[in-house]
Amino acid sequence: MKFSPISNTSGQVRGNVQGFTLIEVIVALSVFAVGLASVAAYTNQALNENALSHAVQEASQFADRHLSEIQIDAVLEAGTYAGSYPRPDGSLAYDWRLIVEPLELAPLQEELVAFTNKVIPLKATLRVFLREFERNLDFHVLVLAPPMKANLSDESKKGLVR
Repeated sequence: MKFSPISNTSGQVRGNVQGFTLIEVIVALSVFAVGLASVAAYTNQALNENALSHAVQEASQFADRHLSEIQIDAVLEAGTYAGSYPRPDGSLAYDWRLIVEPLELAPLQEELVAFTNKVIPLKATLRVFLREFERNLDFHVLVLAPPMKANLSDESKKGLVR
């Protein structure tokens, strides 16, 4: 089979053929591939940050409800408690640990000390574990528990595991 030189529509042979060389095409595709890979990496990072943001928001809502219940009920004694927050579908969302410690009031004024004779001040630290992201969230709250409620009865220990 015989190949003829490239000719234009009038039938004249062109001596100078214009186009891209193989090297130019390979370089252009390489630059395009590097750009595409970096866009994909940034997209993946954005999706991971979005998932983390959603998890932090969900865990914060669980913790806020939990700490609100603690402040309202105030049926705690010093110690460590643990559990998990269930999702509406029944699966476990996040593990938590609650550390309750007596609060020292020595540097405060006498009026506040007189008031605290009627309640027991406790510092509650709630740590929520985001296992999927290998992070923890800490929440702190002051609980003023009446002395008669400071000891947990069996009825009030529901949901709290030591």
